[in-house]
Amino acid sequence: PVRYLDFAVAHRRWLDGPRLQAQLAYWRGQLAGLEMPDLPPDRPRVIAGDAPAGLVRLPFPRDLQDRAQQLASRDRATMFMVLIAAFKIVLSRYTGSTDTSVGTPISNRPTADVEGLVGMFVNTLVFRTDLSGNPTFRELVGRVRATALAGYANQDLSFDRLVSALQPDRSTGRAPFFQVLFNLLVAPKPVRLAGLEFEPIRLPALDAQFDLDVTVSVGGRTPDDDAIALAYNAALFDEATMRRFGGHVLRVLERVIADPDGHIDDIDLLDETERRQLLVEWNATAAPLDPHETVVSRVQAQARATPDAVAVVCGEASMTYADLARRADEIARRLAALDLGPERIVGLCVGRSADMVAALLGILQAGAAYLPLDPAFPADRLAYMVEDSTATVVLTESALRETVPEAGARVIALDDSSDPFWTTPPPATAPAGPAQADRAYLLYTSGSTGKPKGVEIPHRAFVNFLASMAREPGMSASDRLLAVTTLSFDIAGLELFLPLVTGATVVVATRDQAMDPGALAALLASQQITVMQATPATWRLLLDDEWAGRPELTILCGGEAMTRELANRLVPRARAVWNMYGPTETTVWSTIEQVTAGDEVISIGRPIANTQVYVLDAARRPTPVGVPGELWIGGDGVATGYFRRPDLTAARFVPDPFPAGPGTRMYRTGDLARFRADGRLECLGRLDSQVKVRGFRIELGEIESVLAAAPGVRQAVAVVRQDRGEAALAAYLVPAAGAIDLDAAREHARQHLAPYMVPTFLVELAELPLTPNGKVDRKALPAPAPPRTAAVTPPANETEKTIAAVWAEVLGLPAVPVDENFFDLGGHSLLLAQVQRRLDDRLARQVPMLELFQYPTVRTLAARIDRAATTETAVSPAVRERMARQRAALERQRTARPLQGDAQ
Repeated sequence: PVRYLDFAVAHRRWLDGPRLQAQLAYWRGQLAGLEMPDLPPDRPRVIAGDAPAGLVRLPFPRDLQDRAQQLASRDRATMFMVLIAAFKIVLSRYTGSTDTSVGTPISNRPTADVEGLVGMFVNTLVFRTDLSGNPTFRELVGRVRATALAGYANQDLSFDRLVSALQPDRSTGRAPFFQVLFNLLVAPKPVRLAGLEFEPIRLPALDAQFDLDVTVSVGGRTPDDDAIALAYNAALFDEATMRRFGGHVLRVLERVIADPDGHIDDIDLLDETERRQLLVEWNATAAPLDPHETVVSRVQAQARATPDAVAVVCGEASMTYADLARRADEIARRLAALDLGPERIVGLCVGRSADMVAALLGILQAGAAYLPLDPAFPADRLAYMVEDSTATVVLTESALRETVPEAGARVIALDDSSDPFWTTPPPATAPAGPAQADRAYLLYTSGSTGKPKGVEIPHRAFVNFLASMAREPGMSASDRLLAVTTLSFDIAGLELFLPLVTGATVVVATRDQAMDPGALAALLASQQITVMQATPATWRLLLDDEWAGRPELTILCGGEAMTRELANRLVPRARAVWNMYGPTETTVWSTIEQVTAGDEVISIGRPIANTQVYVLDAARRPTPVGVPGELWIGGDGVATGYFRRPDLTAARFVPDPFPAGPGTRMYRTGDLARFRADGRLECLGRLDSQVKVRGFRIELGEIESVLAAAPGVRQAVAVVRQDRGEAALAAYLVPAAGAIDLDAAREHARQHLAPYMVPTFLVELAELPLTPNGKVDRKALPAPAPPRTAAVTPPANETEKTIAAVWAEVLGLPAVPVDENFFDLGGHSLLLAQVQRRLDDRLARQVPMLELFQYPTVRTLAARIDRAATTETAVSPAVRERMARQRAALERQRTARPLQGDAQ
């Protein structure tokens, strides 16, 4: 007998010996760079204690077993290798990765041979297989065979020791190296002793030690004993999901055995029932649409039906439907008399007013398309848009005329009665108006090549969208919608035209009001608003300003992902809350979902009328329910394409090959999504470098291209980071030589980018971090350091001291330079709302939001406030008392009726 101490010493010597060190080196190389994508769960992973287990058993037909064994024999493989190769095809499709890792138990591992002692134990091997290159199934079996044989040759190293040596990240709650265990059990034959037959011991069903344990049992005494058993983590997966997964494994096995020389990318996981559900039943959105109807004809019909009803309100000004029709007709006749060029595009660069709405309608009525030109955009960007669009006319107003670049277009001020446009008598005959195939608007979005690109939306797409929105979420003549969105954001199309095609009233918030949560709350109440659409950032702005809600209000929320926390705060404050999703290229919104309180991940819902949605893999095949893929959108909402960009149009807009949309086109969104079991869609993020920041769609490539052209910059990379709970842009710059003047780089960005695209943070790096394959490692980019606050000039008076203290609190800085720009210090519009609220309280006066933008330093803002102290902008005692009463009323309301979500 060998003493235990002697055995332990010898065993440790064996573990540290050259044989196991060589095996450790093999596994280190085999598992290098393993990313382990998860099986897509039905619910988010929660790091907790033991997970509940579920079990699904699917019959494994004997005939299929026999054919799998025959294929294995022909290819000098084992049935296990054939089965795991087929299983890995399904695993690859579900995870979207060709790099698959699966664990498998193996017995008879010799743990030591110490003075004649041999121990036999069970070990776990990691089988990592590369499915890239679209191999045939035979070729894949060959890859699996090579991996298996190499693994068997290096099986002495225990799995525990492997984990201890490689130290994989365990913070996510996932098992190391693999999430799925695969095992083949061949049932032993009954034993006959002394004329008696004994049944073999049956192994119990596996627990869910991993996300999924798959056990294939073959060779049972009866066909019922042969099965594919899936023991799964029931906290992550539903039973129906596991049944679909197992069914797809069997379907793939049937296909590869029937055609082992076929390529694996040609295998379709879906049966006809699944395919019909995904492509036809969930896309049954057909709704009647008059082929002659346009937005113009619908508004004109409404003006004839209710001429005295109020159509548009902005401040003290208002227009009835008759007023609106007359003003739009006047503009349309005069535009039609001009040479608008072959593309017939008219730019519009005006402030927010009732006349803005009339001008839009007049442009459309003239048979032209409108091009929104935001006065807040840099002159360089506006000039590019006018030139690229070939617009021959730009409508503006006198106050903005100097800021509008002519760029070869005739600039006309809507309020300048001396302009020949107004002094020349208009034609007696009204223009014929547009047809559905004509272009309705041209809207420029961020472009990955460094320049914005124009999206062409036809009238058919626009009127179909509005007709669908009128049905659901719904709008009637009794509604009043508050329009808050800038015209250059496509969702403004709903706000300005949906009320007009339904006989409702659109209340246009001014630019100042749209930026001020207090002003918005006051408008919602005073104008008796029943519908408002805004981005999640704007709704959060209102909530953070202690908005109590409005029981009569329908909330439309879109432009970026709605969080469950935000939804739970909004739901009890409104009549209804709707989540909206859609890219500019498919006409504003393409899917909608009414949101209720709860803990479910927010869905983007189902397609609107005459719209099809598809979730496709890289080969443009429908992915199974629950499996992520790229979201494609087809139907009447699809844009004509990108203006004068045939190459880009061809890449993103392709013929729709599916039954629900024959003869039409579909648009490639670049969004990752999946279908839930009930047909609703869940959006999972982006597949490229496009991002959403406060509702605006941004191509990071455009920011990088602009900054790379800044003085002294050799390379630029832009990312989105979370800053005090909000998304913020950060750019990392590598100098060409010496140091970069970050102030000059920021000014360069301001001159070429829309304001919402200028990075909050600029960081200089000597070199960018790279991944092993030489790409920029965005995850390794350092967090931006706090803005510089060295050599801070102290505040000169009490007003400066108060403002500086508020800025420091909101920005999280120890001190604030009085001459530094708020936005250069890391501020953004959402933080300005907090600044405004605190300054109102501490200075006992109302500080307009516009002034916070106009005077972005402590010194200039303090000077403005001090100048206003002796004028009408100072808050009178009566106003101060009213503000106090409003705050007290809000507090009493919250105390009397706690709102769901407040605690969150």
